[in-house]
Amino acid sequence: MLWLSQRQAIWIQLLTVLAVVYFGAFMRASTHLDELVREGRLQQALAEYPAALEAGGGKIDPTLVRGCLQLRHLNQGNPTSRAPACEGGANNCKLARQLARHYDQSATVTGDSSVPMKFLRGGSGHAVVNLDTTDGRAAPMVLDTGSVATILPSTLRDLAEAELAQTRVSNLGRIVPLTLVRAAPLLFGDTRLGAWVAAISGSGFEREGVLGLDVLHALGGFNLSSDDESARFLRGQCPLNQTTPLSLDKGAPVAIVLIDGKVHRAMIDTGSVRSFVFSPSATSGVIRVRSDFGAASLRATERASSILIAGHSRSANLIHVARIDHFYSGTTALIGLDVLLAGGGMGLCVEPMRFWLD
Repeated sequence: MLWLSQRQAIWIQLLTVLAVVYFGAFMRASTHLDELVREGRLQQALAEYPAALEAGGGKIDPTLVRGCLQLRHLNQGNPTSRAPACEGGANNCKLARQLARHYDQSATVTGDSSVPMKFLRGGSGHAVVNLDTTDGRAAPMVLDTGSVATILPSTLRDLAEAELAQTRVSNLGRIVPLTLVRAAPLLFGDTRLGAWVAAISGSGFEREGVLGLDVLHALGGFNLSSDDESARFLRGQCPLNQTTPLSLDKGAPVAIVLIDGKVHRAMIDTGSVRSFVFSPSATSGVIRVRSDFGAASLRATERASSILIAGHSRSANLIHVARIDHFYSGTTALIGLDVLLAGGGMGLCVEPMRFWLD
C-alpha cells in the first residue's frame, strides 16, 4: 500500500520521474492533455506533449515537463516517445531527461506476457508474482496499482547498476525516503523488461517488492483469476464490454464507488489487502495496520459495509478512518484486495484505463 506525497517541493518532484503526475491549472495548451490523461489515454497525451512544452513564448512549465516525463516512464518501449524540448539550457529539463536516458528502450517488454502465471497470496496477504533475474534468482513482487513506482525487494538491491536520485513517498501519514536507481533487466514469465528506473528502500520490503503501475502499464494491464489463482498480462488486449472507466488522477487509478449508500472517489489499490473509507465520526478506537513501510496506528473503527463497484455488489469489513489526510489526495476511499478478489477475480486494462470484476 503506497501513497505518493502531495507535499513534496516541485524541485524534488522534478527529479522523480516516478512521482505523482500532477496536472493543475497551467498553460492553456495543457487543458486538452489534462483531459486525455484523466480519461486514461496516456499514449495519446504523450504524443501531444512536446508541442505543448514549446508553447507560451518558449517558456517551459516545470510541472508540464514532469508530467511529460512521467508519461514517458509509463510508456517505455514506445519508439515514438520524444524527450521534452528544453530551450535555454533549463536545468529542470536536463535532469528529467537524464533520468529518462537510463531506460533500455530498445529491449523493453519482449516475449509473450499473455501466458498465464501463477499468483500467490504472499506472506502479507498480497497478490504476488515471481520476478526473475538474468542470473537465475527469483523474488516475489506485489501487483500494486496504488504505486507508480516499481520497488525492488531487499534481496535484489544488488540489481541497482547506478544510483540516480533521492525522493520521498507518503504512506499512512509518514514520509519515507526512496532511492531511484537504474536496475538490471527483469523477467516475468516469458516477458523481459530491459533496464528500468526502479526504486529501493532503506526499510521494509524484506520479503516482497512492488510491481508498480509503471510496469503494469508497460505490460498492457493485467487480469487476476481467483478461481485458478492465475495472473495474465494483457498486452493491451482489453475486454472493453462491461468495464468501468478509471481516471488517472494525479498518477493513481480512481473510480466512483458506492459505500453504504454514499458516493466516494476511491483509489483502486491492489497493493492493499484491506479496504478503507473516510468516516469523520470513526474516532472511537485505534486500529493498527501494516504497510510496506511497517505498522501504523489509525484512529478508526472496523465494521461491515456494502460496496457497489464496477456493477457488482460486495460486502466487506471496511476500516472506517477518521482522518482524510490518510487517503490519496482527492479521494475518500481505498478499495483493496478484500473487495477486488471477493468474487471470481478482477482486471485492469489501459488505453483507456478501465477495470472490471468477475
